[in-house]
Amino acid sequence: MISRRSNRLTLCAVLTLIALGGSGAVVRSVQAASFRGLAEGDPGALEQVVVYGMNAKGDQLVGSAQDPGAATSTWFVYDEATLGIQDGDPHLPPGYRGTARGQQTTIDGQIRRTVGGTAGLAERVFVRTQDAGTPSDTTTLLPAYPTGSSAMTGNGIGRNGNVIGDYSVGLVNRDFFYEAATGTYTAVSLHEYNAIDAAGDRHVGMLRSSPTDEAYLWERATSSRGLGFLPGGSESEAHGISASGRVVVGSSESNTTGAGVQEAFRWHPDFGMHSLEPIQGGAQRESVALATSDANVVAGWYRSGPGQTAAFLWTPAIGRVDLASHLTTHYGLVSELVGWTLEKATHLSADGTIIAGIGLDPLGNVDSWVVDLNGPDVVELRMRPIDPDASPSLWEFYLRCGDQPVSALDFGIIEPPTMPALDLFDFGGCNDYQGGSELFCTAAGAIGPTVAETSFVTLPSGQDTGAVRGDTLYVTLFGQPTNGGLLCSPGDAEAYLASFWIDQPTPELMVSALADRVGLDGQGNELPLGSIRLIRERESPATEVTIRPALDDVDGTRFMFSVDSDEPLAKFSFGIIVPPNAEEVSFGDCVVDLGGLGGRGCADGLELGSTIDYTSVRTIGPDSELASFGGRTDTLYVYFEGNLGGPDPSPGINVPGKRTQLGVFSFDTAHPGDFGWLPTVTFHAVEEIDTFWSDFQDWEDRDLNDLSGTVTFASYEYGGGEDPDTDADGIEDADDRCPFITSTNIDGGTLEQPGTVAATSPDGIGDECQCGDLIGPPHYVIPLDVDLLRDALNDPVVAGTIPAADLLKCNSIGPILDAIDSTTQLRRDCNANDIFALLRGRNGELPLVPTPGSFPSCPDVMTP
Repeated sequence: MISRRSNRLTLCAVLTLIALGGSGAVVRSVQAASFRGLAEGDPGALEQVVVYGMNAKGDQLVGSAQDPGAATSTWFVYDEATLGIQDGDPHLPPGYRGTARGQQTTIDGQIRRTVGGTAGLAERVFVRTQDAGTPSDTTTLLPAYPTGSSAMTGNGIGRNGNVIGDYSVGLVNRDFFYEAATGTYTAVSLHEYNAIDAAGDRHVGMLRSSPTDEAYLWERATSSRGLGFLPGGSESEAHGISASGRVVVGSSESNTTGAGVQEAFRWHPDFGMHSLEPIQGGAQRESVALATSDANVVAGWYRSGPGQTAAFLWTPAIGRVDLASHLTTHYGLVSELVGWTLEKATHLSADGTIIAGIGLDPLGNVDSWVVDLNGPDVVELRMRPIDPDASPSLWEFYLRCGDQPVSALDFGIIEPPTMPALDLFDFGGCNDYQGGSELFCTAAGAIGPTVAETSFVTLPSGQDTGAVRGDTLYVTLFGQPTNGGLLCSPGDAEAYLASFWIDQPTPELMVSALADRVGLDGQGNELPLGSIRLIRERESPATEVTIRPALDDVDGTRFMFSVDSDEPLAKFSFGIIVPPNAEEVSFGDCVVDLGGLGGRGCADGLELGSTIDYTSVRTIGPDSELASFGGRTDTLYVYFEGNLGGPDPSPGINVPGKRTQLGVFSFDTAHPGDFGWLPTVTFHAVEEIDTFWSDFQDWEDRDLNDLSGTVTFASYEYGGGEDPDTDADGIEDADDRCPFITSTNIDGGTLEQPGTVAATSPDGIGDECQCGDLIGPPHYVIPLDVDLLRDALNDPVVAGTIPAADLLKCNSIGPILDAIDSTTQLRRDCNANDIFALLRGRNGELPLVPTPGSFPSCPDVMTP
């Protein structure tokens, strides 16, 4: 897994994709996180898996494990993309076995280096290099140091190949720093090195000296600085460093723990060392911080009872919490954690979303585990044009499994409305007619190697039957027995399924209401709605329309449409293919009769996104007369303009790169909740509507450029269920310009409330939730805001000069504490953590990680 986040893919202007439903339930939300024991699903293979290293991306973990077959230990690599463990010892020279201790990947992803120590013929440091630009991997043993009799191990590695480790000769034990560029070692008495940053330039540990041992940070082998102690302490040790090398964590004695008892700390060059407050409701402060991200997240362990430890997670917003409880309460990982004991959280990815650690599995066995706060990857079905210019009627289908195997898949392809006959198409050469309306794929040469010959297509019937469309070719694909009965497996590259030809260039992709399912996983269980995404691809630039169930949807008849475009749109239109036999369809509650063909307008903007000018909205159809210009007769066409202010000549609909709500589509049906009763997006004949009905106009950007024929449309997305609505204002976080604050719109521009004017800042964030914006215009955070906040925290006189309304924006990461600090005269939720957050944005560092309970949190401090 190079990236856990599913990237949006581009799509043609005539795309339509439909979402999937399950029997008796229209929406099933996907968990926001996933949990896995590293030895799960691999019986008889490696046991007692212990993670010692993770690269900055978090896509690979390394460590040691027991090989039950050989009764010896070995080193392993765990790949988050394939969810599998690979035995590393075969990559060592003959006669050696090893333990992996660290790994890093170059920024471009081309070179991956793993470091560790060997046993067997000699105890040496090994470095395995995987270079995408070379045909094979290499494993080298570093030169022995300082003598041939040294016992050595490597404990960490940077992208540049620099290594930290330790050696022993007789009774002499020392840690070393190895510089790859020169091939030289540096070892200094009383230095202990515990962690190295991603670049390989900084490392941390402890300098032993009497009467104190102090946490230290070294810049290569040339300079160093002591990090000090918590108040009252005389011993400290650094255990982890962020990928950027700016943040250090560890443990220190303090006046709250007493001598000999360590308390977790975090150190930052702007603020020095501070403790991590204890678990809420508990008096135990004994704890050790082992890992920190570049996104304000810390992990480690705390004393949960006599002789017992438990993993913790810390952010400035939520404080230090028990990790297992947090995953259960805020991420819904209940069944996944049953029987597990999470003893220590030992590693974090640079963005803080991948957490790894050690514990006991439900059988009491030692096992490492990994948590992905991004959640599981969904199944993606992609419909791809082979050559959209030369052959617009020729397509190919591909499948990516995400985090689960797929053994069967069901979907539909809606034929274009101008289709002259039902037999002018070909799917995968499936033409073995065996009676009825089914064509089987026996010996079909145009299907993929993982597709079984028992797969079949069902011909269009010409008549709608319930939720089954009469103009749709329904496809059922099964996995090839020689591939374990699977179409694809987790971590596989996308699997080619079949080619598709049709004599018209506008087929639409949809769910199979005929099969009453979307497919089966590797165990034969039905895939839920939220586990699959349908995509029709095209080239960029891209404008993506997304459909998700509305927050107030009860019976599967209300859906929120959003847009995310690379273009600053001013005028926009698209079509919604309505479910068969749907009644009283409406977009944005636009029910004002504007004349013939069911043309409608909007009386208000309550069902529309806040950037939509409700007086501009026009909807038309479904209507049989739409066929006169090639339009779909089963489609509601929608046109609207924006109200987003700014320097551009025309008001806008969106801020490029930010998803924006358009409005709610609703319909009545006699079969609420039935599979297949879901809307579909289409751009078929949208560009021709203005020639038919003057109330529609061509697509246009904010500079009044006509986008007709130049804008291509991105993937329709349905997977993932409902978006969260943290501030409970009825707007999903992904569309909300103030996602963590319920705005009152007192300053005339939040982009949050329907019908209001737009935000005045160019980033599109509501002015009321521009946390850290203490000065005002330009209504986003600039260096002067950070400097003013720093001065205000140090001088009550300065704080008194800041207007009260602006002081409310001081709290950039939470939590909310409605009380006044007697020293600073500021609200107590305005503190050094807020400066830290704002500095990250100003310096262009990686964003903060939004965490449940972090109220408020500001998009403007999450990006430069």
